[in-house]
Amino acid sequence: MSFWKLVQQNSELLLSEGLRALLSSEAITEPDSVPEKAGVYAFVGQAGTVLLGETDDLKKSIRPFLDSDTSKLRLSFPDEVLDDGDVLSRFRLYAQPTSFGRRELLEYAESCVPKIIRTADQTPDGRYRLPGSCATWKQLQHVASELVAEGGRDTLSARKHRWGGPAAASGPGLLLISAPDGEVIYIGESVDIGQSYRDHMRNTTASEFRRHIAEHILGLKPRTKKGKGPAFSADEERMISEFVRSCSVSFCTASVGRYEVRADLIQRLQPMLNIQSDKGPYTRTTRPFEVPSRRSLFG
Repeated sequence: MSFWKLVQQNSELLLSEGLRALLSSEAITEPDSVPEKAGVYAFVGQAGTVLLGETDDLKKSIRPFLDSDTSKLRLSFPDEVLDDGDVLSRFRLYAQPTSFGRRELLEYAESCVPKIIRTADQTPDGRYRLPGSCATWKQLQHVASELVAEGGRDTLSARKHRWGGPAAASGPGLLLISAPDGEVIYIGESVDIGQSYRDHMRNTTASEFRRHIAEHILGLKPRTKKGKGPAFSADEERMISEFVRSCSVSFCTASVGRYEVRADLIQRLQPMLNIQSDKGPYTRTTRPFEVPSRRSLFG
């Protein structure tokens, strides 16, 4: 069994270790000590309030929370943010650098942290006393690049299905959508790849893939409906659906690491419909749709 598949089979155990690593770390008391790394963070208020997040840069994302006058925490917890007080005197801040499994760790934390902070004891420096080890989770972070590459190879080897049939998988994972010539043109990740596939079939509002087909391949200009995002006419929707039906799709389940594998594959493959954004790592290409790329992806 491959290392990637072994990690997937033990994902819940590993995520529990990741959460233990986050909450058993020493609470951060100085803003300058927040690392400039990707990771997951938690603000825990004195009244048991919790704010969780994940980011590409912990220091950059946490900084806007730390000024009591303008803190984003004020919007969610106005009673806990004092006008004349240091935010870190009212909230304990925990930050865990995470190279693999960041998004899943956040999802896991959102379901578990409220109960933990109600029931677990703390040390004087703010660490939660949680039984068990977090050694395996920390070891995974050291081999993240190798693990992500293995996940990418597994994803690329997934069987292709003709568009329009039932979803071949559900739950968290990745979708690879290919053009008729075999070129991968879009890579998506989701907590439910079966639902994402169904959205790509017909729901342009919920499907980035369909919107990018409309705008960047078919040259359609969406109308904006107030509060509902871009919209296309019935004829335009049929054009989008006709194009989509010519594609094939691969499903790859992934209980942990789907976000990192997707980002890595996008960098390697540069799919034309993963359009670059100001904040994202994705590269827009200008290759003709009909021309497949040939690359040595993993060396």
